[in-house]
Amino acid sequence: MQKPQSIKTKTQALLSKSIIITFLTVPILSSFISTFHLFRFFELGNWSWMAIILGVAFEIGSVASLLTITILDKIKSWMIYSIFFILVFMQILGNIYFSFDYINQALLEDPNWLNSARDFFSYLLGNDLQTIKIFLAFLIGTPIPLISLLFFKSIVDYLKPNENETINIDQNVTNTNITERRTFDTTKEVVHGTGTGYPETNNTSISTSDKKSNYIENENQNKDINDIMPPGYNPPHIIAADDPERI
Repeated sequence: MQKPQSIKTKTQALLSKSIIITFLTVPILSSFISTFHLFRFFELGNWSWMAIILGVAFEIGSVASLLTITILDKIKSWMIYSIFFILVFMQILGNIYFSFDYINQALLEDPNWLNSARDFFSYLLGNDLQTIKIFLAFLIGTPIPLISLLFFKSIVDYLKPNENETINIDQNVTNTNITERRTFDTTKEVVHGTGTGYPETNNTSISTSDKKSNYIENENQNKDINDIMPPGYNPPHIIAADDPERI
């Protein structure tokens, strides 16, 4: 039998995945529709294949600029914001134009196409058909790219790690580096010590091996004097200043 905590964890994980899928579905579908709208708008001054490439490029560019503004804090500048606003403006303009062109074509096929809309908006806009067509084009075309980008930004913020977690990770890495540096310094001191395991405090001091060499040299000098002087002569014992037997 599964524990209640395990069931709760799995439920939260499933809910999180559902939220991610839902939030990604909306901008994907909106971007797909917006690409076709931009295709119709760019086709006014380009060949069809050029218009398709431009529509796809503008959609990808708007998503890339939004990711740059949201994630890469070091690249936040007027240039990125300018690119983002230009791309969004072109998306909105393409959607509005497509809606306006569609309304005109529908009216050619059916003159009564906007009768219900004219009656509905006449209290606010009057009975001018041109004003109602422009208002409908703005009302239908504007929300499509905005909804797509807002949903995409929401999913990016949802998946973005918290600042507290980032700070904790940085502090752990810093503490680890400090500990490793201290361990390296301690090992270095032991290696450069004089053999006793303690760090060397004075580099100009005489080592133990040098003191032993001086002592042996002094003993040899005493032996040479004993060979030269006559029997019964007691020569002075030469002791160096750094001799370990000197008191």
